[in-house]
Amino acid sequence: MRGLYNGNDLLHTPGSIATLVTRDLRRNNQIDLQNSFNLLPGVRIELRNINTGARIILRGYGNQNNINGIGYKAYYNDIPLTEADGTTNLDDIDYATLGRIEVFRGPVSSMYGTGIGGVVNLLSEKAPDGVSLRQSLLTGSDGLFRTTSSIGFGNDNTNLLFSYGPQKTDGNRLHNNSTQDFWYVHAS
Repeated sequence: MRGLYNGNDLLHTPGSIATLVTRDLRRNNQIDLQNSFNLLPGVRIELRNINTGARIILRGYGNQNNINGIGYKAYYNDIPLTEADGTTNLDDIDYATLGRIEVFRGPVSSMYGTGIGGVVNLLSEKAPDGVSLRQSLLTGSDGLFRTTSSIGFGNDNTNLLFSYGPQKTDGNRLHNNSTQDFWYVHAS
């Protein structure tokens, strides 16, 4: 357990922790987390469009008119994504590189500070043992094209994973096209 540890073990800290693991995340596409994330009780994710505007709603918090994610805190590998004014922007996260998502609600979320709705911790995937190569392709309507290429090396002492994923879509409205390149390196 990371965050602001208070000396109590997790078994003696009241709260709700929901988890999505790699198997749950792989059932979804590489573009959004909506189908997997919405399976968690009391948690919802909404998307404005395929390119931008993801917001998470925890216990009713984060459900403002604009897509700004107020009322919860988000972390990526324990690095805060939530700004000082309380807004959270998830647009720069490559969902294809996530290996685990932890959602803390209730008193246990105070281990990470004062997110009244709770805390979402997005954890990146790690390379499996040995040398691994992975290639995935996703195409769809409105010119959607996404590939993800990964190469990794893992053993008991070292874990190194490099991933690259270009994404392009023409959008379904005028001036709604998008081109994104996601680079990811994990070393431990």
